[in-house]
Amino acid sequence: MSVDSSLIIKAQYDSALKTAIMYMLSWKTRERVAINKWLKDQLDKHKELLQEVIDKNGLKKNTDDYTIVTILRWVQRNIKYTSDKDQYKTAEYWASVNETLGSKKGDCEDMAVLVFCLGRTASIPAYKLMVCAGTASDGIGHSWVRYISEQYPAVQFYLDAVAYFYDDRLIKYGSDCRQSYFENKDRRTLLPSNAKYKYLWFWVNDEGGCTW
Repeated sequence: MSVDSSLIIKAQYDSALKTAIMYMLSWKTRERVAINKWLKDQLDKHKELLQEVIDKNGLKKNTDDYTIVTILRWVQRNIKYTSDKDQYKTAEYWASVNETLGSKKGDCEDMAVLVFCLGRTASIPAYKLMVCAGTASDGIGHSWVRYISEQYPAVQFYLDAVAYFYDDRLIKYGSDCRQSYFENKDRRTLLPSNAKYKYLWFWVNDEGGCTW
């Protein structure tokens, strides 16, 4: 009897969610905020704005894979990387969706959150999308989105609006199970995504999260 691989991935996702939810410190209130609840709040509060961006720019496509790649490319091309220190005069600040879209600026987690929220608003299931935080190969803290592909459900694709972006309409499959290929916008060559990411601290979406 054949089993839908996407159902296996969904079951693994359900079993991986833990009660220990990651927190961030609110820059304005100095209170701890559960990231999964904050993401859900972003989706609920800014639903109309997110839908407007999707409709206006034609980001919703006929498959989830095509949709998320289109969203990733749009964010990479329309949001300018700007550090929290330069934009908000503080070391770390998780900007809301409307702040990022309004200023057209943001750092790595702002772009990752925007990719995630646009994807979820475009009806991509929660189990396919996770906002990740970890350490890049240069030792610097970084954030990106983990995506489970329709075409390759056993592969964890890393979507990074800051460093790499797809230059194709389709998800591309790499030889390693945690590896996808992105086009380096500086050197114009294909590099494995896992060469960019060294350690994973946690992943989280609007339903929950998991730490390592």
